[in-house]
Amino acid sequence: MIVESIVMREFNISEKTIEQLEFHKVMDHIYGYCRGQAGKDRIQEDGFSINVDALSRRLSIVQDYANLILTEGDIGLSEYEYIKEELYLLSKEGYVLEAESVLRILSVLKNYDYFIKSFSKELIKKYSHLYQAVIIDNYDDTPIREISKVFDEEGNVKPNASPELAKIFKRVESVNKQLDSEFNSILAKYKKQNILSENVESWRNGRRVLVLPIENKRKIGGVIHDQSTSGKTVYIEPEEVMQINNELFSLDNEKRAEVYKILKSLSAQLSQHRGIIAEIFKQLSEIDAIRAKAMFSQLIEGKMPKLSTQAVLRLADVKHPLLLAQLNAEGEKTVSFDLDLKGQNRLLLISGPNAGGKSVTLKAVGLIHLLTYIGVLIPVDEATEIGMFQTIYTDIGDQQSIDEGLSTYSSHLTNLNNIVNHADRNSLVLLDEIGSGTDPKLGGAIAEGVIKALLAKRVFGIITTHYSALKVFAFHNKGIVNGAMLFDKEHLRPTYKLKVGKPGSSYAFEVAKKIGLDERIIKYARKKVGKKENLVEDLLIDLQEGKAIIDEQLDYIKNEKEQLAKLIENYKTLNEEFQLKRKKLQIKAKEISVKETNQENLELQRVIRRLEKDKDLEKARKLKKQAVVKRQQKTDEIQSLKTEVREVNTDPKELKVGNFVRMVDSDLSGEILSIKGDKAEVLFGLMRMEVNINDLVLTRDHLSFNNSKINIKGVAFENNFSPKIDIRGYKLSDAEDTLQEFFDRALLSNARTLEIVHGKGSGVLRKLVIKKMKEYNDLESYWHPADEYGGNGVTMIKM
Repeated sequence: MIVESIVMREFNISEKTIEQLEFHKVMDHIYGYCRGQAGKDRIQEDGFSINVDALSRRLSIVQDYANLILTEGDIGLSEYEYIKEELYLLSKEGYVLEAESVLRILSVLKNYDYFIKSFSKELIKKYSHLYQAVIIDNYDDTPIREISKVFDEEGNVKPNASPELAKIFKRVESVNKQLDSEFNSILAKYKKQNILSENVESWRNGRRVLVLPIENKRKIGGVIHDQSTSGKTVYIEPEEVMQINNELFSLDNEKRAEVYKILKSLSAQLSQHRGIIAEIFKQLSEIDAIRAKAMFSQLIEGKMPKLSTQAVLRLADVKHPLLLAQLNAEGEKTVSFDLDLKGQNRLLLISGPNAGGKSVTLKAVGLIHLLTYIGVLIPVDEATEIGMFQTIYTDIGDQQSIDEGLSTYSSHLTNLNNIVNHADRNSLVLLDEIGSGTDPKLGGAIAEGVIKALLAKRVFGIITTHYSALKVFAFHNKGIVNGAMLFDKEHLRPTYKLKVGKPGSSYAFEVAKKIGLDERIIKYARKKVGKKENLVEDLLIDLQEGKAIIDEQLDYIKNEKEQLAKLIENYKTLNEEFQLKRKKLQIKAKEISVKETNQENLELQRVIRRLEKDKDLEKARKLKKQAVVKRQQKTDEIQSLKTEVREVNTDPKELKVGNFVRMVDSDLSGEILSIKGDKAEVLFGLMRMEVNINDLVLTRDHLSFNNSKINIKGVAFENNFSPKIDIRGYKLSDAEDTLQEFFDRALLSNARTLEIVHGKGSGVLRKLVIKKMKEYNDLESYWHPADEYGGNGVTMIKM
């Protein structure tokens, strides 16, 4: 396993950190699932990535393969050869590949061909991320067909690979029959003479020979081809078949020469397809790498986490990958943990008993991040959010360096100094037993200084300790929170469970008692420490628990306050819209009243003319004046209301894609999707409309309502109004009633564009539509769409 060759992309990590987190063991597991060296190379080349988009695609592909294995079984990627040398040789003009090299290429081509052709249309749709990642555009299996013309399934050159080779094979078959006949005759002859060994025949130097004791060698004419190591047996080619064997030898040379010609022709053909062969090899290595990651993901019960572009620690139901794989194999259960650093908290200080799981928790956090960054599903709950850290620093285990003359503590200090100097807000720091290896008071003080420096740099991290002073420091300082590995006091054993928000005890005396340490020693130690030490630790735990409750209550109050502010803002917006709609309804009512007044005036004019005829001029003038005053009064009221609801147009230069806008003198609001010149495409509810940019007013973010209707002064405005209606097949009276209701609802819903499907037929329904819509003053224009969209059978109306 060559971890050092893994490519780093935007992410930096030292070999020391990889070793301390035991990431090389994880990679050994993953490499073990690869079917070829090219798959391992591909994993190393892909390396780590903290680009959220690229990482999301990578994880989706691995998830597809994992699901494919679960539902369909492993498609059966078999072992394949490494053909980089063959690809290089194909680039050399006129080079003739050996048969073994051609077969190596064939193993790659067949593997890829089988995998791709295993995808039915249903599987392509179901696992589209995977298929699109490995399919080659315009894939052609011509190289496989060309090789298969020459080689059979066992990898032998076919006798009919060329017409000349077919002739040679035919002649060889004929000569072999002749040889068998002649040799069997000779064999029978010398058997009768009893001069052959028990094993009467064999093959030497490609020739069929007789086996006989050395003392009988002069009794048979021919050529001695070999002698046994004991010197007691010789292998003789009888002179009667020498000519036949010579002919076979000659034919074998002809066959080799013809096979060379065939391979030369085949190599020339494959050279022309070198590009597609190289692409297939590349994609097969990609399939191999994805499969290996998917297989390991299944082993550790991996799931796809949420990805955050920020550096965050929000982990749920986390299990150590290597421990999980080991305990699953042993039939044991792995304890998981949750870790969510909320608010200003960026560091977690874990305390608790030895062998209680502190270091395992530390390494698990590091490993799940590294696994995510290489595109492996991780053993967590899907609510887990993996942040994109630019680097991970660790200080774990004994780092004594004899070569550099450094003690354990000196090595730790050197490492901590490097971390403090280089870590930043985009770093993840994992420190195990900080400050250990020297005097507890001095080591604790230095550890406190290191933690303070990390807090100042807003570094994310997890730190383990046994020092009470550090627990007190975590209690008193913002940005760091205590955590504990819980201990079962009743059975004197660790539970391996993490509890965030309270410090843990080392339970040194309890552990000592469990392992059988002399009771006198434990008693002496308790007396030496005294009760005060335990009281301080217990008090700290109680204080931390109380502080956690208060912090939780403060967070609740803060959230409630934010919700209240939103509700007040929404109320103001709704109230403004309500007032606007109310005034518009008043305008509508006044306009209707003016129309009624006009009708009354017509009647009044007839009365006035009758009075004038009757010479009652004074009464006529009085009625006329009252009518004029009444009309003017209503007109002034309408104008006043219109002035109140009139809005100032927004400067078009201020409008941008994504802004929420409203139509001038309208309640219709929506989101700008695009702007082209003086036109804007706006999404009003479910309807897209192109409107003049000068008719738009910038408004607040669009509000969503729980109710489907808003009732204002007894009038119901329906949010679910459909601007399209189909009246084909309606009776004329039914169509008229339906259109009446449709236009009324359109006006109340502030619809801008309507579509009425009435069919072509005799044109009666089309005329009814035009007649009906002209009864409304809100009509701006109407038209019929192109023939492919209905032509004269559809009427489009702009209100």
